[in-house]
Amino acid sequence: MSNREAVARLGRHVQELDERVCWSLLDGIQVGRFVFDDTSGQPVALPVNHAVDDQSIVFRTVPGSKLAAAVQGRRASFQADQFDADLHTGWSVLVKGQAHAVVYDDELEHRLGGRLQPWAAGDVETLWIRLAPDEITGLSLLPPE
Repeated sequence: MSNREAVARLGRHVQELDERVCWSLLDGIQVGRFVFDDTSGQPVALPVNHAVDDQSIVFRTVPGSKLAAAVQGRRASFQADQFDADLHTGWSVLVKGQAHAVVYDDELEHRLGGRLQPWAAGDVETLWIRLAPDEITGLSLLPPE
């Protein structure tokens, strides 16, 4: 039985989300998971606070971190979701693409710096990371009609 069939048996239905809705949902949530292969080739998923900028995902880290090591132009993904466990409803969006370090950019800092502050304490050097998407998909799980 497929996942879609199993969900249908529960009286719920899955709806594919269009790209515009996916970006809107991502822009409205603070934390998602950045997924990449570490330097040993093992998959890693780390939570990051992020922002949407020009239909891409951006977040901050520090030089030398695991996240910084992931941006050698390799493929990566970002996934965010929101669910209501009581109602068994929610949504999930997955962005796949290339991750790149962003050379210090005054304009990016100005646009996003106020919205996207580091959560870790201390005054540390910032490295911006941008995930340039080549695919974005989303699904919502809706209650019975």
